[in-house]
Amino acid sequence: MKILVYSCHFGDPIGIGKFSSETAHWLASQGHEVRVIAAPPYYPQWRLTAGRWAARYSVDRTNEFMILRCPIWIPSRPAAFLRILHYAIFALASLPPLFWWCLVWRPKVVWIVVPPLMCVPGALIGGFISRGLIWLHVQDLEVDAAFELGFLRNRILRSLILGIERFLMARVHVTSAVSAAMVATLKRKKIRRTPILFQNWVDTDLIFPMGKSPLREQLSSGASFLALYSGNLGRKQGLEMIIEVAELLRDRPEVRIVVSGEGVSHQQVAEAAARLPNISLLPLVPFSELNWLLNAADVHLLPQRDEVTDLVMPSKLGGMLASGRPVIAAARPQTQLAEEIVGAGIVVPPGDARAMADAICRLHEQPGLKKELSVGARARAIAYWSKRRILCEFENRLQAEVVRIS
Repeated sequence: MKILVYSCHFGDPIGIGKFSSETAHWLASQGHEVRVIAAPPYYPQWRLTAGRWAARYSVDRTNEFMILRCPIWIPSRPAAFLRILHYAIFALASLPPLFWWCLVWRPKVVWIVVPPLMCVPGALIGGFISRGLIWLHVQDLEVDAAFELGFLRNRILRSLILGIERFLMARVHVTSAVSAAMVATLKRKKIRRTPILFQNWVDTDLIFPMGKSPLREQLSSGASFLALYSGNLGRKQGLEMIIEVAELLRDRPEVRIVVSGEGVSHQQVAEAAARLPNISLLPLVPFSELNWLLNAADVHLLPQRDEVTDLVMPSKLGGMLASGRPVIAAARPQTQLAEEIVGAGIVVPPGDARAMADAICRLHEQPGLKKELSVGARARAIAYWSKRRILCEFENRLQAEVVRIS
């Protein structure tokens, strides 16, 4: 089956690009003919890797498929308007190859990943040209999050954009999202067909509990208890909470906080690491060292802004659980994130640094509880985040939907 993957983010080390890439490789490994339209990798650093050009088309070839990289402009500080412009340039630049491949290659499936929402009109036209299935996969409810976080404020503008979003979603054949809470939000938007769950995953064969990590001694700097945050350093993550936790624990030399990642909040964390003795900042580690990094921790920290708790599902959670370490997550009760942590960690109120600091100390002082939650974390990763199970179910549903519209 011919499948066109249309995803601005593709091949990035974390986030949407990582999961879009793994989906494409999985489909190709199952015998499907796959092509990809994407931007050059730039996330989470918001800059291109060496040897990449933002202003021209280029082609990457793997052993399994071809990736057409389209021009994009990357702002150094992705504020709301600049982010819109950034995505708009990619959406426009990707239209000619999208329409050409849909006309000549005629894929059976146009699988589009959002954000950005502004690529959906092109996918609709491309799917109409190829007479194929149009599957819209929502990794992030970007419109809702932008207004909840205050990046966009005008009520009239919100009604207009949400109306456009609803109009576009009503015209695809299938809509999916990465969490049950996001599926519920999509249902409230009253789109044409009931959205389905297609969650992110973790490869539990590659991320697993191990003995002493080779990175442990280097990262701990003599501390006996290490709390780790690893991932995107973005505004939605609420990293100021971790900085406050470090300030609260600065007189506890046995506890060290490590932050590993890149993103727009990098400078904020760097400044904190320069003035606080108990917090370290590292770049993203290569995937080959990720299991070492996750296993170096005694506990994982997962801050999250209250406004977006049910609008995004942190994909980093899968790796945290799979490493067999407890997770201290900031989430409101009854949210899906809070439910994911049951038996695998401790939930604290969003923004409550004191509660997170107390939870770290509690796990440090109660090794029996830490061990119990560690076992629960690994068990949950295997039961609910298995890569093979999730992708097999997705492929089966994909084939069934193609048959349905034929």
